[in-house]
Amino acid sequence: MNSIKKRIEQLCNRKESRFFELKTVLDSAGYELERVRGSHHVFKNKNGGVIVFPVHNNLVKRCYVKEIIKKINQ
Repeated sequence: MNSIKKRIEQLCNRKESRFFELKTVLDSAGYELERVRGSHHVFKNKNGGVIVFPVHNNLVKRCYVKEIIKKINQ
């Protein structure tokens, strides 16, 4: 199994995930951090796809992780 797929499975099974782990998944999917405004991090890819989610204490809640994974897999 691909290491990125393993990491995605691990992220979905946790209550909260670390931001840097989620960032590695987004980077491998072609998304780049465009800006941070307050707690909201905005990632964009070359096709114009945008993903926005809040980060508190370097943690991202499971509900946001699941939405991010859905957007990546589209």
